[in-house]
Amino acid sequence: MNEQIFSSIDLFLLTYFLLLNGFYGFLLILTNPEMIRRAQETRANDLYNILPLSLVPPISLIIPAHNEKDVILLSITAALQIKFSHFEVIVVDDGSTDETLELLIEKYRLFPVPSVFIPVLQTAPIKSCYRSKEYPQLLVLQKENGGREDAINAGINASTAPFFIGIDADSLIEPDAIHLLMQHLLTKRNICAMGGTLCIINGCTIEQGTLKKILLPPSFWGSMQVVEYLKSFFFGRVGWNKLGGSPLISGGFGLFNKQTVIEVGGLTKVLAGDLDLTIRIHKYMHEKKQPYEIEYMFDAVVWTDVPQTYSALAKQRKRWQSSIVDVCWRYKKMFFNYKYGITGFLHFPYILFGEILGPLIEGFGYIYIIFCYFIGVLNTTFFWYLIIIAWGVSMFLTIASLIMQEIFLKKYTSKWQILKMVFYSLVENFTYRPLTVWWRIEGFCRYFTKKRFMRETMDRSSLQN
Repeated sequence: MNEQIFSSIDLFLLTYFLLLNGFYGFLLILTNPEMIRRAQETRANDLYNILPLSLVPPISLIIPAHNEKDVILLSITAALQIKFSHFEVIVVDDGSTDETLELLIEKYRLFPVPSVFIPVLQTAPIKSCYRSKEYPQLLVLQKENGGREDAINAGINASTAPFFIGIDADSLIEPDAIHLLMQHLLTKRNICAMGGTLCIINGCTIEQGTLKKILLPPSFWGSMQVVEYLKSFFFGRVGWNKLGGSPLISGGFGLFNKQTVIEVGGLTKVLAGDLDLTIRIHKYMHEKKQPYEIEYMFDAVVWTDVPQTYSALAKQRKRWQSSIVDVCWRYKKMFFNYKYGITGFLHFPYILFGEILGPLIEGFGYIYIIFCYFIGVLNTTFFWYLIIIAWGVSMFLTIASLIMQEIFLKKYTSKWQILKMVFYSLVENFTYRPLTVWWRIEGFCRYFTKKRFMRETMDRSSLQN
């Protein structure tokens, strides 16, 4: 009887990892033609340049900031260097208690202007509005504290463009990022949202809001996140373009149709606000029975700061996991609901079985193997199959993502850095991955406690002005 139980557990674990990694491999297969098509589209720059300027829709870049005096100038400087004809930069000071606003007033020679926009989305009260004497496209709002999502909603209210992009105050947007997004938008219809790639800025050399030298972060944890981000953005999200659109547009860098966001009620005050907004757009468009597209463009890049210490990274991942559980529970009625099409039958099963239950099953697999080994019933055939499927495929996907980065994005060009990333991808499964599994299990458990929505503070010494 015991042998039957162990055999059933072996079969369950092998089947789960085979299906999950098989789906990841399927995404990778879909990714390659998408990236080739995108590269060909980008080369057709002349098509974009000859378009009359009146046909190019303007963009609003919204930067929420709360006590960001150490990094805000770099972010705004980079934003003002964007190579695009029609854009505005809206900085929302979300009740900062440090010198963020004073710094902006002095740096950009801000002067007060009346608040003339209609507050379509409800937000915390706006205290004052400022314009820059040197940069007419720069608008600064000062408001009472309401959180990141509330600040972006205030920026949406003040926006004069049909599309907006939200980025964090610790992020640097590349000068041609909007150009690349809009080039794609002009070739598509019914775009509700588009995402771009988040790259890690820790360790890089920055001058006047511009990246001068791209380097890997100095810490082990930062470098492991570079490999993790490349895998997540390169093969994961590109492949979703062919499967009804991405289930997640990252809050760190996403372009949205403003009217659609207003119709779904703006951003809500949850920690996974980006996932919540993306799911609500999918839900809303299916209920309206209107065609729409949510896509990811790998070559539009924003550089962002990430945790560099074990404790900060652990806190972040626990919060992320509990937030994913929260959003999935909020929209549980969409799960396998024919009314929501591919979102109900593919996006939600992926989030549930891959993102939420995945760490629990993988963690159980580790404990199960150790237990079987010590009681002398470990099936060595099962053990090696599990290692090949769970870790071998993961390693293959990571290295494939690094190769695609070198072919299509070409951000890390140093041979030494590339070799270091290959090394990190080889040791990931034996060091970093088990830890992320444990953090995500803790995050799942934390969802059922009062700690699930506690935000962590992050050291941003790598982005000092």
